[in-house]
Amino acid sequence: MKAARAIVYLKSSAETEMITVEFRCWEHLYASIQWIQCTNPDKKAGLEGMINPIPQNFPVFEWQISPSDRLAPPVAKPKPLIVQ
Repeated sequence: MKAARAIVYLKSSAETEMITVEFRCWEHLYASIQWIQCTNPDKKAGLEGMINPIPQNFPVFEWQISPSDRLAPPVAKPKPLIVQ
């Protein structure tokens, strides 16, 4: 399994929003929930549930992800051509 998906809730006193996150290890899921919480300090974020079943050998930390399952490095933005 290359990535798993989960639903994270973002709750305020008036409403609850559901956000789908994709993660490759439990560390990524935890970091995603923290990021959602930090960007919305007036709301509460937490794990609502998993979308797909998680295998027992799912990596806990990023360093446990096999190199073939890692995301490809970002492609550099192309530079504009200079015509003279």
